[in-house]
Amino acid sequence: MVPTKRIDAIEKNIDFKDANDEEEIGAAWKPEYLYVKEHDLAEMTEQIYMSQGMFRALSLIIQINYLLLAGKPSCILIDDIGEGLDFERSSALIQLLIRKAETGIVQLIMTTNDRFIMNGVPLDYWSVIERKPGLAKLHNTSNSKQIFEDFKFTGLNNFDFFSTQFYIEGFGEEEVVSQ
Repeated sequence: MVPTKRIDAIEKNIDFKDANDEEEIGAAWKPEYLYVKEHDLAEMTEQIYMSQGMFRALSLIIQINYLLLAGKPSCILIDDIGEGLDFERSSALIQLLIRKAETGIVQLIMTTNDRFIMNGVPLDYWSVIERKPGLAKLHNTSNSKQIFEDFKFTGLNNFDFFSTQFYIEGFGEEEVVSQ
């Protein structure tokens, strides 16, 4: 069901200067809206009533779907991926983005400082930047495979991989005890 009362009210309150002049415009103009239908809501949600986080997520999904359908290889940078979304929606968005990126057409670079998001992204997709004055070092499964593999046996979550700086030395040099 489209909320036509709202659309009619908007049309009455906007000055559509010459909007019905078919010679000038070609056809009568009516405003168009983007709607989203969520599973748990009875009505559709208009774009103007979406939260910033929801609209940002929708925009991102539309862009990625376009790139995939068009077969256009792309790199998309997303700063603070979970911003404006609750845990459930940000987790679902990240899983969707990972599945779409696995096609190989779109490369995603996402940043976050949110521990819940870090825990939701498999370490196989992580690249941690270690910064020191005059130096930036990248740690990922390509150049630190053993450290990433060792971490799986700690029983800790992904955020701990980052917060304990395990990515720098792993278990480090273990003391060898001779008998």
